[in-house]
Amino acid sequence: TPPLQRTLVALGATLALAACASTGGASDAPGEDVAAIPIPPNAPLHAFLQRMVGDWEIRNEVEGPGGEVMRMEATESITAVGPWIVSEMRVPSEAADFDARLQVTFDEESGKFIGTWADSSSSYLWMYEGSLDGDTLTLESEGPSYEDPTVDTRYRDIVTMVSDDRREHRSEMLMGDGTWAEMVTGESVRVD
Repeated sequence: TPPLQRTLVALGATLALAACASTGGASDAPGEDVAAIPIPPNAPLHAFLQRMVGDWEIRNEVEGPGGEVMRMEATESITAVGPWIVSEMRVPSEAADFDARLQVTFDEESGKFIGTWADSSSSYLWMYEGSLDGDTLTLESEGPSYEDPTVDTRYRDIVTMVSDDRREHRSEMLMGDGTWAEMVTGESVRVD
């Protein structure tokens, strides 16, 4: 199916679902039932992402180059753009501000979560691919190693929805010996 046709079909289905939901799935005429609209098979996967929409305060612990632990606070605003969530994150700092943008969706064709990450620390665009296990979303990417920027390595960001108002997250990097090293741990708490 051409991409434009798929988009139009998806848009039509979304509008129909919204109309059905707003009318309770039935017409106003007595004795008349509106034909049931099939729910997309991956609706729960999209619904998982929609749980993240809102404003959040983030508290992270980051391991520094010498092994010291640095605490970092940030604000995050997540909006929905159709089936995508778009996160805008800001870390105010006395030394330098840090901004990041994340967008994620569930891709029906590949059966995987996909997304991108861009931040103010570099011009590298991180490409995500991942999966959901219960309330835990794991997104993997590949890019320059923090140990040696001339070499690419794998990374993963793991987000667990503890509740609708709290998320736990951690970032890991694949080391040269094949083990995963934890770089960042933290939690996000809803503020709206």
